Amino acid sequence: MKIHWATDYMGIGNSYGYSIHNRIMKKEISKYVEFDENAKISLAILQAYNYERVPDKFNVLFTMWETEDLPRNYVEGLKQADFIIVPCEHNKRLHQKYVDKPIEVCQEGCDTEIFKYKKREFPQNGKPFRFLWVGAPNPRKGYEEMAFICQMVKDVPGIEIYLKTTMTDRFEVRGNVIFDSRNISIEEMVNLYHSANCFVLPSRGEGWGLTLVEAMSTGLPCIAPRHTGIADFFDDYVGYTVKWELKEIDLPHYNLKTSCPFPDPFDIFHRMVYVVKNYKEALQKGKKASERVRNKFTWEKAGLRLYEILKEVERKYIN
Repeated sequence: MKIHWATDYMGIGNSYGYSIHNRIMKKEISKYVEFDENAKISLAILQAYNYERVPDKFNVLFTMWETEDLPRNYVEGLKQADFIIVPCEHNKRLHQKYVDKPIEVCQEGCDTEIFKYKKREFPQNGKPFRFLWVGAPNPRKGYEEMAFICQMVKDVPGIEIYLKTTMTDRFEVRGNVIFDSRNISIEEMVNLYHSANCFVLPSRGEGWGLTLVEAMSTGLPCIAPRHTGIADFFDDYVGYTVKWELKEIDLPHYNLKTSCPFPDPFDIFHRMVYVVKNYKEALQKGKKASERVRNKFTWEKAGLRLYEILKEVERKYIN
């Protein structure tokens, strides 16, 4: 099978998630297909508002969104595609409200050979219990909720909050809160997951939830709301879900008034306390989480699923 990989010339912007998704998916699907500019099927993995139809081809767009409504320019991009792929069931339902086009789900994955499982134990010899958050410094990734939680646990002995983000290239320690916005290697990122005792992601919406999957892969006990893309792989069997409520938000950058799930910071705090007091149980959930990722959500499986979708596209719409 031959496909035209349109993302190479459309670009992916500055999105970390799309960059990882594009690079790894291209590598995985190359096991099954040839890349050819003259192929009849064109595939692009990028934000729909940046999408441009490729002339004289069957256009497949792999995209995602995080809130309960889509921006107008995003919908206009969707309309240029012939077939749409999204990473979760929430996105399938969302996109079906706006366009009458075939839509399939191709869940993403994790590199389990890099994000290896680590056996953990409760910190000894005076080491603090480290809660880790990883994300961009914006409201959707739960940065505001984490700031609130940091105030709640400020100067509590035996507890440490590590905030790993980007943009400012700083490293600061303020009491029991570590703020780290440096650019670090993938090996350093793995070591950071391995150094933590619990992962916290108070997200307000995910197309998938890459950092949560990475944390799960390492066996790190996780606390997160079960909504949007997260609901496809995270539940109380493998972690600790928290309460959330849909609330209205205004996204002027996208000219969009919509709603998204807001996690309850007090419920997150109570879950954090529970994990500290019941760490053996939490570690068992972390082990189950790692097993789930390794059995169901590897990039190899994601690449195979994408190939299967494209083969069906070829069978149904090309041949």
